[in-house]
Amino acid sequence: MTLTRSQLRESMSRFLGDWLSFDTTTNITTNNYIISTSLAPYRDDEFNDTRYVLITEGNNITVKRLVKDFAQFENRLEVYGAALAAETGAVTCELHRFDPDDLNNALNKAVFSCYPYLSVPRFLPNQHFEYWGSSSYPDYWRVSEVTAVKEGTTKHNGTYSAKVTRAGTDGYLYTSTSLGSSVLGSELYNKLLDIKGTHVKFPVWVYATSASQARLCIYCGSSPNIWYSPYHSGGSSWELIEIEADIPSSVGEVGFRCEVNTTDGSVYFDGAGQPEAATIDGLGYLASLSADTDALELTEAQGEALACKAAALFLRKFARPVSASDVSRYKQDALELELEADGLLRKNCVYIPQSKAKFGWQGDLS
Repeated sequence: MTLTRSQLRESMSRFLGDWLSFDTTTNITTNNYIISTSLAPYRDDEFNDTRYVLITEGNNITVKRLVKDFAQFENRLEVYGAALAAETGAVTCELHRFDPDDLNNALNKAVFSCYPYLSVPRFLPNQHFEYWGSSSYPDYWRVSEVTAVKEGTTKHNGTYSAKVTRAGTDGYLYTSTSLGSSVLGSELYNKLLDIKGTHVKFPVWVYATSASQARLCIYCGSSPNIWYSPYHSGGSSWELIEIEADIPSSVGEVGFRCEVNTTDGSVYFDGAGQPEAATIDGLGYLASLSADTDALELTEAQGEALACKAAALFLRKFARPVSASDVSRYKQDALELELEADGLLRKNCVYIPQSKAKFGWQGDLS
C-alpha cells in the first residue's frame, strides 16, 4: 500500500497529541478568516499565537499561518499574514501546536533513519537482476527446468527484469546456499547463511498473464521447511508477491525461488527482496518527501513505526520548549516514543541478521 506524506504526518501528529483536522463550513474569501463549526467545542482565544493552520487543498493549498485570534462564538480563526485566496467550496485544514514544516522535516529524517529497518538488506545477490554475465541466467542465480533471459522492456524498476519461460515442465529461477561460495562468493554466501535462525520476508515484483502460474518459494531443504507464496493473479500487471517464514537455525540449505508452474509461457520477475519503499534511483531506496502527495510504498504497520520514530525525532531535534517543564516533558515523551518505535521496528522490520539483531539508535536521537 502507499502512504502519503499527509497520511504519515497525521500518524506522527497523533503520537505527539497534536492532531486536529477540520473542513471549513464557510468559504474562505479574500481576508484572514477561516470558519468551521467543527471548532465550536473549543474555548475562546484557545489557539491564539499557539497554533498553526495548514490548508491542505483548494486555492490556498500548502498555506501555513500562525493563528492570531480564535473567536469561539463565530467558530472563526483569524490568521496572521496576507489575505488568503478566495475558495469556491469547503477545504480541509489542519491545526497544529507545532510548525508543520518542522513536522515534515522530522518525518524526512525518520525516513532515512528507518530505512535499514523497514527495508530488506541486500542479502539476496543481484536482487534486481541487473547483471548478466551469462545469457542464460542472472549473476548468482541459476535455473531449473526453465529458461531465463534478461528483459529490458517489461520491467518494474532498474534496467532489466528476469524473463523466465516454462516449456512443458514446472521450474524456477533460484539462488541458494547450495550453489556454494564458488558461485556466490564468500560474502554473499555468508549473507545467505546468516538468515538461519531469523524471520525473513521475500517480496518480488511479478508480471504474469495466467493465473496459478507464478509464485515464490523459500526453500530450506525439505518439508516442513518449504514455504510458498500465493500465486500471481494472472492479470497482466505487476504485483508485489511476498512470502515470509521463520527459518530454523538447523536447516542445511537456504534458498529463494521464483517459480513458473502449470502453464507454458513467460513470467517476469524484478526487484527480488525489494523493500516496500518508494524509490530514489529506481532500485529501492526510500525517497525524501517534498509534497503532501508524495508517497512511500509501506505496510500500515511500517508506516506506524516510521511515524512513531518521526515523533521521537521531532521532540529531540525540532520542538521548541518555552519553559523548564517543557524541556523535562519533551525529554520524557521522546524517550517513551523511542522505546515504542524501537518495538514497532523490531516487530515490523523485514529482516535482521541474528548476529546483528541489536537495534540501538546509532546516536541520532542524542
